[in-house]
Amino acid sequence: MKNADEKLTALWKSARSVPSVSASDQENLAPGIAARIASRWATQASVVPPLVLLERTVACCLIPAAISPVIIVWMQPAPAKPDLMSALFNARIEIEDDFSF
Repeated sequence: MKNADEKLTALWKSARSVPSVSASDQENLAPGIAARIASRWATQASVVPPLVLLERTVACCLIPAAISPVIIVWMQPAPAKPDLMSALFNARIEIEDDFSF
């Protein structure tokens, strides 16, 4: 097996040996999705419109805002089960306190 240095050297040699493509050959190629995206990026202005920045900011903030209530509800402790004996004992003491003379 070749080690990493030999593989990299072979890659550089093969990349250098590839003939350059002329502009007329590039025009004859059928545009794929990557070519269309690259041409669109090349024709766009380098300044991002404020509306696009607002859209990206809202999208980035919407995810945590939607997930936060779910996490809060999930992390709430379970409601405590009532202890009937202590409830009856406390009720008896309150009744006795109310009727004492």
